[in-house]
Amino acid sequence: MSHYLPLLTNINYIPATRLSSKSYNDIIELSRGNRDFFSQQLMWIGIYVAISLAISFMVPFPYSLPIIIGVVILLGFYVRRRMIKGRGMPGSSMFGGPGSSMRYYCMSCGTKHNQLACPKCGSKMKRVG
Repeated sequence: MSHYLPLLTNINYIPATRLSSKSYNDIIELSRGNRDFFSQQLMWIGIYVAISLAISFMVPFPYSLPIIIGVVILLGFYVRRRMIKGRGMPGSSMFGGPGSSMRYYCMSCGTKHNQLACPKCGSKMKRVG
């Protein structure tokens, strides 16, 4: 342990510099956004815990565990869908299912399509547009 002592004592300490009022206000705005995010996260954690406790008190142990796991997974899908809709993202799923608005353009002939191969020339080379 003594051979690590010089490594620990050579740590350079750089004191914090004083912030201007503009950068301080930017940090305060950022922390308000972080505060909103963390309060939302704490709210959902509280909801998860409350639902889990309610199920565990109503249903005996061996049966309550899979029920709680199922409810947590379904609630996670609900929260994710709510977040995606709140951000205004198009499409019905995160991976661009049938409601996806992503379009492809053939790199050979420029035809706009949403298929694996170009319906006009058959080329599989495409770009997203």
